[in-house]
Amino acid sequence: MLIFNVGGDYPNHKFSIVVYKEISEKIQYPNTYKNKEVIVSGILSTYKGKPQIVLNDVNQISIPTNINTIHEHLNENRTLLITIDEIKHFDSFTLINTGGTYPNQKLTLYIDNRLFGLIKIPQNPIGQMITVQGYIQLYKGTPQIKITEPSQISF
Repeated sequence: MLIFNVGGDYPNHKFSIVVYKEISEKIQYPNTYKNKEVIVSGILSTYKGKPQIVLNDVNQISIPTNINTIHEHLNENRTLLITIDEIKHFDSFTLINTGGTYPNQKLTLYIDNRLFGLIKIPQNPIGQMITVQGYIQLYKGTPQIKITEPSQISF
């Protein structure tokens, strides 16, 4: 079993990420995650009064790509933890810019407006941190992710 304590050392940690042997053997380099920002998905439960997430799949944990190194990850599927700097609505699509506002943004999320209505966006999203997953490609010199499923974005 592999245990990642988050927010401090045991027993003063905030919560734990628990990886049982079958899954921990598939994590090639556990030290890769030490002292890094990670994205974890799963069901939050408690164990001995502390919150924990048990990983059932290696895909439940990842290190987000840094917005400042986005150009190094063109033509790759990536997970990013980003801040919304600007939202621009057009007739048939919406653009979310991050890493600055147009024309100095580091990344643009392109969302068809039929899909945009299905994404649960908070009332005042500017400045909000979101997780986005998708394929990074260049569009007119700017990295872009085309959102095709609401599950690619989470607030």
